[in-house]
Amino acid sequence: MTFEYAHKIKGSDGLEATVTLYRVDKTTYSSASNRLHFDCVGGDQFEAKVSPSQLKSRFVDKLINAFRFHPQWREHFRVFTHAHPVTELHYMNGLIGSVDLKLQPYVQALNDRGFPTMASCEGDAHPMGRPPFIKFVGAIPEALETVWNRLDWVNLDRTVIPLSIHGFTHEYRAIFLLILDDWLHDDLDMSAKRYRLSRSDLPLIPPFPPVNEPELKAHQKVVAKRAKRLNLKGSKASTFDDLVKLRSGRDSYTNMKLPALLEALAGDPEVAHLQRLIKSTPDLQRALRWRLRGLTLEIILRKYEVDQVLSRHAELKKQARTLPTTEA
Repeated sequence: MTFEYAHKIKGSDGLEATVTLYRVDKTTYSSASNRLHFDCVGGDQFEAKVSPSQLKSRFVDKLINAFRFHPQWREHFRVFTHAHPVTELHYMNGLIGSVDLKLQPYVQALNDRGFPTMASCEGDAHPMGRPPFIKFVGAIPEALETVWNRLDWVNLDRTVIPLSIHGFTHEYRAIFLLILDDWLHDDLDMSAKRYRLSRSDLPLIPPFPPVNEPELKAHQKVVAKRAKRLNLKGSKASTFDDLVKLRSGRDSYTNMKLPALLEALAGDPEVAHLQRLIKSTPDLQRALRWRLRGLTLEIILRKYEVDQVLSRHAELKKQARTLPTTEA
């Protein structure tokens, strides 16, 4: 895992964070994923796992923008680090320890009945939180072990933990607590049917939310900066690759048609030149949108030429695919 970059971001809800990209080294055989880690002012942490196919600048930029401006969507990536409230746990040998508050009556009953525990965690009541668990020193109550084995929750080291289904920690935590409560009150369903959940992992990165106004404004500032950098570079120094990579994404100009564009650019002397040089309405609309984003006439015309080349190349490839094959 190699450190790629880190930069600071701000969100419309007061979010301030440092986002760091950690990239998996392709030469290592590891199950680790590329990760975007968000370390927020105030202590909150978030982490998004990104597949190799998603590790492209446009996708990563879109993910970071969605993270910045959609607090509810952001919760899909929360990392829980805080300690749970604890209370005293009295062992049979007279020693006193501590246990998470939610688990106290159950872990205390287990220890009182001769089933000592080594460690435990109540888990988080959050879809992406930490799962609950109990680690036993030795034997597990027979009824509990039967139910947990039927759910495949018992590990070789005597740790009992719900199956990890991404996005449903809160539901499995509730079932975990229900089983313990049923055991405490001699009401266990020994068939385990009452405790079965049928869930499939949610995607590591859920669908992006609709773009909102703060996100749109922030994105347009980024596009305007890209346009300004290309203007400073000049049309002669700008490479084919520079112009191919210049993309706007969706912004407030994307859906503007010719009448609205001409109205927005009323008084701009370059509009007449663009109308004279670009005859196709769709192409002219794209050119005028770039004018609104701040590109100079020279760069717009260079970009128009590049887009024409790419369009022609794509058309030729499409024709080649549809040509009938000839037998030798």
